[in-house]
Amino acid sequence: MTGRPPGSGAGPLAGIRVLDLTDQSAVFGTRLLADLGADVVRVEPPGGDGVRAMAPFLGRSPGTERSLWHLYHNAGKRSVTADRATPEGRTDFWDLVAGADVIIETERLDPAKVTARNPSAVHVTVSPFGLDGPRAQWRATDLISVAAAGLAFVSGDPAGPPVQPGADQAHKLAGLAAAAAAAIALHGRDRTPGRPGVHIDLSAQEVVATTVVQTANPSRWAWQGQVPRRPGLGQVYQCADGGWVTITVRPGRRERFARWAERIGALSAADLRPLLEPDLEPASAEPVIRRVVTAVPRAEVMTAIRELDLMGLPVSTLADLRHWDHLDSIAEFADVPHETLGLTLRFPRSPAGQLAAAPTRRAPGLGEHTTEVLAAARRPPARQPAGTRLDLSTALAGIRVVDFCWMLAGPLGTRLLSDFGAEVIRVEAGPRAYPDVFPPGTDDPSTGAFHNTLNTQKRSVT
Repeated sequence: MTGRPPGSGAGPLAGIRVLDLTDQSAVFGTRLLADLGADVVRVEPPGGDGVRAMAPFLGRSPGTERSLWHLYHNAGKRSVTADRATPEGRTDFWDLVAGADVIIETERLDPAKVTARNPSAVHVTVSPFGLDGPRAQWRATDLISVAAAGLAFVSGDPAGPPVQPGADQAHKLAGLAAAAAAAIALHGRDRTPGRPGVHIDLSAQEVVATTVVQTANPSRWAWQGQVPRRPGLGQVYQCADGGWVTITVRPGRRERFARWAERIGALSAADLRPLLEPDLEPASAEPVIRRVVTAVPRAEVMTAIRELDLMGLPVSTLADLRHWDHLDSIAEFADVPHETLGLTLRFPRSPAGQLAAAPTRRAPGLGEHTTEVLAAARRPPARQPAGTRLDLSTALAGIRVVDFCWMLAGPLGTRLLSDFGAEVIRVEAGPRAYPDVFPPGTDDPSTGAFHNTLNTQKRSVT
């Protein structure tokens, strides 16, 4: 492979060897680890794995090197072929296991067998429903995972059926969780005497269910005895020129929005008068806002969003993204040469952002690195037997996190850090309390459903 050799010192995971035994349900996670500088070795059967067979293909022409799934998700990795139906192939495979720091797999390898070969390995198994319980043996597509976890229920228009979100979100979320779990476990392992390994059992259903906590917080069911309503696509509007935007006009911004709409002739003063009522409910304001937006081209709406200090963004098509000045200014897209195909491919920058090792390297050819990787694997590093297994609940012990986050995404992220032993200090200001759901008859912020979901194990400073 051309360019920087993997594990050569670039990126926070440089020097870490990852064995990639994933299918499409977790392959995104090993791509993230490669972006962070790990040497990710993907083990494939002689004919290639299933990801290489996934459509769409370059030029609509199938081939083991032409799947866009493969070209994106396996960028930056190395490829080894091993025929595990043969004794030699099985020996090679277990030699690779013995030399890995991290093993991420969807094959359900026996954890005891992995530990016997490599007691220091961080072993992550990703499956649809986990390895225990009545559905442990069930299989699942991305659609099944988003449906089983409730994400499909909160997607789509309330008047229509639940829908599958785009971009295989269950698979992306499962891969992201696998990568995060591996990184946390590596930190805990490498600061613990004896470098004890651990087996992590990740259920895609559990991972995806975390994403609907805002809409489907289980405290609502316990307190109110009802399933929350589907949120729908509120505050997404089509403009006069056919473009779409999201826009939220908060009560404190309604008057300036109304004055702007009257000035440009979108609606008359009489039609806009309801927006000026001080106690107008959001549901009553929405039809007026919609009438304004549908009368104005998208570029003008976006200008108003900036000038009036509103919350809003364009709903972009893929064609829009190719020519968006913001993405150009932050160098979102980069050219990655692929000499085997004789093409230069256009890649979005890594989700790991500035932590990513640059530049992105092309996806490997099938078995491209078999000889060099297996030669090294037959001389695996000496590993001290670990007397105990890593306790993940203390993996981040000794790390102090100051949490200034608001609403949901940030507090959930710091909650995860606290789950693994970090000391999280939440800095709060009473006047900026976020909307919450309370038990009947109280609005005490300490009893809020979101607060008690997102801020467990933290400390609070006001």
